[in-house]
Amino acid sequence: MFFKPRAVEDHIADWVEANFARILEGFSSDKAVRDTALVTPRNGGFVVDARTAEECAEQLFVRTAEFCGVRDWPIRLEGVDDTHHLQQVSALHFLESDKSAAGTFQVQSNELVITYALSDVSAPVHLIATFAHEIAHAVLAGHPVEREVPEEEVELLTDLMAVYLGFGVFLANSAFHFQQYSESGYAGWRSSRRGYLTQETLTYATALFCEIRQADHDVAKASLKPHLVKVFDKACKQIAQRESLAALMALDRGDACV
Repeated sequence: MFFKPRAVEDHIADWVEANFARILEGFSSDKAVRDTALVTPRNGGFVVDARTAEECAEQLFVRTAEFCGVRDWPIRLEGVDDTHHLQQVSALHFLESDKSAAGTFQVQSNELVITYALSDVSAPVHLIATFAHEIAHAVLAGHPVEREVPEEEVELLTDLMAVYLGFGVFLANSAFHFQQYSESGYAGWRSSRRGYLTQETLTYATALFCEIRQADHDVAKASLKPHLVKVFDKACKQIAQRESLAALMALDRGDACV
């Protein structure tokens, strides 16, 4: 028996494809995948001219909102301080894990409010991923597509919605970050887990987005982290083997017979 390369387990691929189909049924008439470019740091035009962290965040948010098609929505941004948690693992080494929410979405008096961590302004890719996720919340809020999934899957669906909006590369690259640091006499490792779907699942969803578009594969691979490029290639092969692509492409075209 020949080994079939897989990016994710089949039950995860089932979930991604079923919920992508649900999103297509609910939104493709207004924003089809075939008409939605894959956004990356290279082609997104995320150039800022700001004097403060808040101004920088606002400019990045506006650009993200433009790609998502919600530029004119009444959304207010709020930057908040975030905290990191240190766990001592030796006399001089600490493992720092970011457990605070990277962003939140709320509705206040008919106004949409998105918060973000001020520390993320120094990491634009992470901040843009947060904005895309929270905008996805705004797009899904109250929609039948959101109401149809179990409550415990809403955040997972929101990550997938951000991929559908074109920001899969940002979410996949930001899903997990691990780096060494040294400061104030301490040395250790800093880990950051963002979003809700894993980096492999987000990469699979991004590959599915490109397969539905029949475009942007090279764009994705040029911007994904090196180890995720291999996952992306496996995902494309896995999608081809599963034979569900034609139905998803038909949904994206609005074919009611599917």
